[in-house]
Amino acid sequence: MTLWDTLISNAKHYETGEILPEDVYLKLLAARTFRAGSLSLCQIKFATVDLELHSKYVPGGSETIYDVDQRVSKRTQVIPPLPEDRFLCSFSHIFAVIRE
Repeated sequence: MTLWDTLISNAKHYETGEILPEDVYLKLLAARTFRAGSLSLCQIKFATVDLELHSKYVPGGSETIYDVDQRVSKRTQVIPPLPEDRFLCSFSHIFAVIRE
């Protein structure tokens, strides 16, 4: 069964029962990968910030953790972050402790 078959059998107007028009289905298909590249770039930013902070960051050095985040973001994001961005405050992955 294809996606189209599934939509024809399930995607119906709640009042009229009319099935999803094919042009709307084609728009759904076209939008399926919309911003997929942005999501990939976001993951690249997460990984790069993580690696930079764990391998190159010097506490008390000339760069703060926020400077590192800004620098990496400028290389990996389409829209530059705001200067007051504090994404790192919620990026708990970098502060996680692995317990064995």
